[in-house]
Amino acid sequence: MKSSELAQLTTQSKSQEQQVKDYKSKYLAEQEKVTLKQRELEVDSLRKRRVHSGEYYMDRETLKQDAQSRRAIQQIVTS
Repeated sequence: MKSSELAQLTTQSKSQEQQVKDYKSKYLAEQEKVTLKQRELEVDSLRKRRVHSGEYYMDRETLKQDAQSRRAIQQIVTS
């Protein structure tokens, strides 16, 4: 085998190795996105089941209003 052919094959091999690394990192990033989305969907599903089963569920706005009401009542009581 000629040295020029060997050099060309080496270059191609390194290029392909880099492509594999790039694809692998893209794949892992996509897998992470899928995993996060799956967790979000599971949490959302759990919340919906809680609401439908009659469990007490409040969204963030309701929690915020509840905290404000407690603070207002506490201020009235302590003053």
